[in-house]
Amino acid sequence: MSLCLLQELTRLNTEAAVVCVLSKVEELVQQANGEGSHWLEELSPLVIKLRSCAEVTAAKAKASLTLITLEVLRLLRFRFVEHTGFSQHENLLTKMQ
Repeated sequence: MSLCLLQELTRLNTEAAVVCVLSKVEELVQQANGEGSHWLEELSPLVIKLRSCAEVTAAKAKASLTLITLEVLRLLRFRFVEHTGFSQHENLLTKMQ
């Protein structure tokens, strides 16, 4: 499965969880009968699912940023070596030891 497809599925799951929580809250507001514990019992599983989706999204975002950072560092090192010829000096030092 491609990374783009996984990202889209994660976004859709998170969006679905948010919509589910919001619709349940609207339903409970319309049925408001003063039982606070009733709300908690019905919302708790939905909030747990939403939290789980948010945690997965945050972990994927962190992993993506790590990969981007590593790629930027690799490109910067390549450009540094390309512009300074540092790799030739490094090779000479290695041969001398």
